[in-house]
Amino acid sequence: MSFLSLVVLALFALAGWRSRSLTISGAVAGLFLAVLIAFVSGLPGLLLVFLFALLGSGASRLPGGAQHESRSAAHALANLGVPALCACGALFTSLDTPWRPMIAAALAFALSDTLATECGTRYGGTPRSVLTGKRMAAGSNGGVTWAGSLAGIAGALLIALAARGTGVIPKESMTIVAAAGIAGNLVDSILGATIESRGLIGNHGVNFTAALSATGILLLFR
Repeated sequence: MSFLSLVVLALFALAGWRSRSLTISGAVAGLFLAVLIAFVSGLPGLLLVFLFALLGSGASRLPGGAQHESRSAAHALANLGVPALCACGALFTSLDTPWRPMIAAALAFALSDTLATECGTRYGGTPRSVLTGKRMAAGSNGGVTWAGSLAGIAGALLIALAARGTGVIPKESMTIVAAAGIAGNLVDSILGATIESRGLIGNHGVNFTAALSATGILLLFR
């Protein structure tokens, strides 16, 4: 990882804090996790992180939605924790594992989930339960909409295309990366409708678990 990349990351984190998109802890945690990812995937991997952050932040500012609180360290861990764990696996183990496609799959899920939530709550109308198909109140855990689902699919595809275009993953991995991201988003909705709605786990825990599932799905079907 170059010194210039580190400076750009630090400036990006500072901009996030100054704009109140991130708390101090969120900026520091995001910077640390992004550095780990960059050690394995280099500048191309950083571009994926930037793409996720920029599009996710932009979607949260679309008109018609509720005002978000500044993102904390917990939010950074929920979204970048699994890609960073994959980076640690590549750095500190000798396992014959496709770490870079796993990083891309986790980021594909993260953007898919973010766009599905932000677009679904604004433009999706009344959500339906992912389990039963019954109508639910807007913002309910486990609720899905057509607008949110389409936005989520687009987000996963975009990360997969960007990962292929920047050389993070080979051409043959692009389809499974996108599919794993989309599947992780479905897992996220199912977990929301079950254990999160019962208060057994919080939203950050659901996101982290769903990101893990995306990497597991990639390993299973690669």
